[in-house]
Amino acid sequence: MPDSTAGHAPRSGGHFGGRLGGRIDALVTRSRLGPLLVGAACYAGASTALRLALLGAFWREAEVSLPGAAAVVGLGLGFDLVAAVYLTLPCAAAAALLPSRAWRSRWIRGGAIAACAAWAYVTLFGGVIEWFFFDEFGSRFNFVAVDYLVYSKEVVGNIRESYPLQWILPAVAVPAAAVFALVRLPLARAMGGDAPPGRRFRDVAAHAALAAALGWTVSDSAADVAGNRFAAQIARNGVHSFFAALRNSRLPWDENYVTLPEGRAAAILRERLGAPPGGVGVTRRVRGEGGEIRPNVVIVCVESLSAWFMDEFRAQHRESGPSCTPRLDGLAKRSLLFTRLYATGTRTVRGLEALTLSIPPTPGCAVPKRADCAGFYATGPLFRARGYVTKFLYGGYGYFDNMNEFFSGNGFDVVDRSDLESSEVSFSNVWGVCDEDLFRRTLRECDRTAAAGDRFFHFVMTTSNHLPFTYPDGRIDVPSGTGRDGAVRYTDHAIGAFLDEAAKRPWFDDTVFVVVADHCSSSRGKSELPVDRFHIPALIFAPKLVPPGRCDELCSQIDLVPTLLGILNWDYESRFFGADVLRRPPRRALLCNYLNVGLYDGERLLTLGLHRDAQMDRISQGGRKVVREAAPDPAMVEEAAAWFGGAAEFLESGAQRQTDVAGLLPAPR
Repeated sequence: MPDSTAGHAPRSGGHFGGRLGGRIDALVTRSRLGPLLVGAACYAGASTALRLALLGAFWREAEVSLPGAAAVVGLGLGFDLVAAVYLTLPCAAAAALLPSRAWRSRWIRGGAIAACAAWAYVTLFGGVIEWFFFDEFGSRFNFVAVDYLVYSKEVVGNIRESYPLQWILPAVAVPAAAVFALVRLPLARAMGGDAPPGRRFRDVAAHAALAAALGWTVSDSAADVAGNRFAAQIARNGVHSFFAALRNSRLPWDENYVTLPEGRAAAILRERLGAPPGGVGVTRRVRGEGGEIRPNVVIVCVESLSAWFMDEFRAQHRESGPSCTPRLDGLAKRSLLFTRLYATGTRTVRGLEALTLSIPPTPGCAVPKRADCAGFYATGPLFRARGYVTKFLYGGYGYFDNMNEFFSGNGFDVVDRSDLESSEVSFSNVWGVCDEDLFRRTLRECDRTAAAGDRFFHFVMTTSNHLPFTYPDGRIDVPSGTGRDGAVRYTDHAIGAFLDEAAKRPWFDDTVFVVVADHCSSSRGKSELPVDRFHIPALIFAPKLVPPGRCDELCSQIDLVPTLLGILNWDYESRFFGADVLRRPPRRALLCNYLNVGLYDGERLLTLGLHRDAQMDRISQGGRKVVREAAPDPAMVEEAAAWFGGAAEFLESGAQRQTDVAGLLPAPR
């Protein structure tokens, strides 16, 4: 009888090794799983190489020892194999359906070899993309990557304008060719395997069952055992994390997070905000101290303006060198400056949500991204009820992040890139027109409204401080496209030029300008919610109306508009969760990074996560030193669950919907 192992390498390693080798050999040569095993090995190898590179680059941030690094790599390999099971399932199904004659054909074999070459290239190129993503966000693919997939036009354009693809694309081909050369012979051997239809269908059924079981049991949060946030993110797998984010786009609070007895969250919030018991949500009457004033209002929401860019905060954040914002530094001395204000999130939509709805961030998608994003109690109807013309002005196309639908559905007229004539555009990139062009259009809108005898409330969202960091030449002394600092300097220049031009207008003395960031330029940190990476600047500037000063109270982005309305002495029915910081200091900040939310009291951060998790950290050195407490403070857990769980409850119940405008007007005296 012929030796069935003829032509193959001899088995060794004793009885166990021989049995294991025989099973591997059967998988490779007696089924159609061989090519998939080769592809999975390529993927796992490339993913491990990326993980080692990330460990080397972020060793200090990951804070791991050599044994800890080995554990991160081992845990990560497990995630890689899980992802490989998912990725190879479609190929397994296709292979199972092919008749034996087709499987052995030259065309199929040639196609498999070509597909393997493409797989090697795509796998390595995906690793490069993950590297850049991790460098910017300190994270594996997450909800940002999900959004990037939806808005592919802007993202592809951004990548093309930000990175030297003409060098990266061919450079990836070199290691991809080397990988292919290594696996070509094992692949050719694996293609020689075959199995009868029954065996093939059993194999693919087992493969599908394994994928389903892993999808059900392996959570992305399993990587958290790796240590701090950086170590956990390095241990994760980008593909697995991407699909986890896709699956968690809407997260019901009561199913996933710490909950309170029925009615308790509402009772706490009403007490904190001075709302009467038993009302709708947090509805209460806010009475101004003195007569109302109704100046024009312009809110300038600045893309990615971290506090540490300004001279006021550089020492606090241990930044060296001159500030990037000389115009804002000068403006801060003539304004009411908020020194301890924190963003609610790490995305523009979170800033828009906080400044328009004044509501705590809730897990999953921000309100502007939701299908039911219209009809909320918001600043737009509040100003319109007093006769203001309200507009949202954006230099890009407002379909991005669903901004147009959100603002038009909540009391604003929208002016975006599509409304600008070609004569109004001096410079643009994939994200939109430069900030100077946006501000020039804003001035025209202000002039037009004032000339008609109306008051205006304009919300302006900038774009220039965003990759690829390009802007018109000759405006500042940093060449366009050279990095974040140059883009910040350009935006600072544009804001200064806008205010200089506004000062020449007859409506200037009767206008309040609010300048605030949407979020910080980086959210990377050692914890899931690095407090210092939520610190943003905000100022209110109105030389004839608002005296210069400082507000050093700890507060949140959701408090800025209620504070502004307090300065204007407005009398209105409020459903805002934010407080007037100057009269009722909240002494808390509310943070969110999509899956986790946090309550910060200036010394401690209480973080609530999935699976009803609650952790507390003691924060010092401006947020740079984080020490985990043995157990969270129950009172702080209840407080956090009230703010975030109450907001989620009121959003779902309709308590935050605007039913009429009667209550928005001053009460009869």
